[in-house]
Amino acid sequence: MPSRNRFLLLASALLLFLAACAMPVEPTPVPPFELPETPVVENGALIDQVTVLTEGVPPTEYAVEIRGNLRDGCTEIESVTQTVENGRIVVTVETFRDPDAICTMALVPFVHVEPLDVEGLDPGEYTVEVHGVTAAFELVDLPDDVEPVTEDALVDQVVVLTEGEPPFEYAVEIRGNLRDGCTEIESVTQTVEDDRILITIRTVRDDDALCTMALVPFVHVEPLDVVDLEPGEYTVDVNGVTATLELAMHDIVDDGIIDNGLVGQDALIDDVRVISRATPPAAYAVEIQGHFRDGCTSLHSVTQALDGDRIIVTVNTLRDPQAMCTMALVPFTYTIPLNIAGLEAGEYTVAVGDVTTTLTLSEEDEVAIEPGQFGIAEDKMLLTRAMVEEIEVLILESDPVQITVMIQGFLGDGCTELAGISQFVQGDRIYIRVYAERPVDAICTLVLVGFEESVGLDLDELEPGEYTIVVHNLTAELVLDEGMLDTD
Repeated sequence: MPSRNRFLLLASALLLFLAACAMPVEPTPVPPFELPETPVVENGALIDQVTVLTEGVPPTEYAVEIRGNLRDGCTEIESVTQTVENGRIVVTVETFRDPDAICTMALVPFVHVEPLDVEGLDPGEYTVEVHGVTAAFELVDLPDDVEPVTEDALVDQVVVLTEGEPPFEYAVEIRGNLRDGCTEIESVTQTVEDDRILITIRTVRDDDALCTMALVPFVHVEPLDVVDLEPGEYTVDVNGVTATLELAMHDIVDDGIIDNGLVGQDALIDDVRVISRATPPAAYAVEIQGHFRDGCTSLHSVTQALDGDRIIVTVNTLRDPQAMCTMALVPFTYTIPLNIAGLEAGEYTVAVGDVTTTLTLSEEDEVAIEPGQFGIAEDKMLLTRAMVEEIEVLILESDPVQITVMIQGFLGDGCTELAGISQFVQGDRIYIRVYAERPVDAICTLVLVGFEESVGLDLDELEPGEYTIVVHNLTAELVLDEGMLDTD
């Protein structure tokens, strides 16, 4: 083909291509992208380990402990379901996460314990499967005519304990052994027959349980009910092992005198104001400022009661009536949580002694708050003497001479705190008392807590001579001469 004709054909093809490119093209419609209205639900917890747990005496309760990982920091467990398929209990852990959330992408470990529904299943061997991870267990049936075995505990030693000052509180410390690893203490009862206090400790175990057969030692402290007993000597009998209790004449408690002989009266109140947490439902408290009447007075208890639209708060104090104290007022400030459980919205008067303030509750505050949720003070504090282990008299080289008694001892448990120290003189004996207090109904760690206190002796009313310093059951000698008491 001549080159001229070939050129004309190529030019024509190029013109046709350019014309086609210039023609308008209708776009293909694309549906808009929509985010899901709810979080993404995944059947996707990553399971590492499955363990079947059993609890109690037959009929036993079963549960499965599931250990695994969530895929990221935004994923949470939504639900746990279980089904039974031919001897397999299939457990599914469903999770969810927000698709728009910005999350840490590291795996988040979790441990979840799920009770197993075995009601209606026949006894036998079963497999629990959680996302492919399995564990086997045997479902044991307890025949209808089999009852747990109950019997007396094995008791080795019984010791009678006393606490506080007259009238004492009595208890018995019981040491013994349980017959095997499945046996537990079921009940402790006490009765009185003439001059014998009979205490029975019963234990319970499943007759068919497979247990370690070694004896299991136990220590149990049981309060003794001696309220209606006459003074005298009693035998405490615990499953045949005995100890002796000497019950002394109880002190007579007059009006205004607390059980341990200390005088109780209301504190002097200067100012009261209500404080609250900002976000509803609010937690309210009252800040109380006032004074104790002298240097020997300390806080005994704080109580509150509702009378119509008045919340009445009482601050009660204690002092030793025989103590020689500085007579100056001693300031204090206490913040006491208020119990608003069950109160309707409205205005209330908070009265502490003769001083009042106003508390306004909104409808947002009308919530089901359990009494005591915000740490309301106990109605009564148990006041006792602290345990004193050692005392030392120090004569300081100063002008005038200062004499200090160093006191070391222990508080009975983790709830007990020092409540105050008093001193008074009778003849040639200088008495020092160290008081401790704890809430009556508190559940505390049973560990001794050491303390050390320095008490300066009040020498103003003393004459030269020989004195005995008495701190509870400990004594120390002190000789005072004219030079020590020279106040010029």
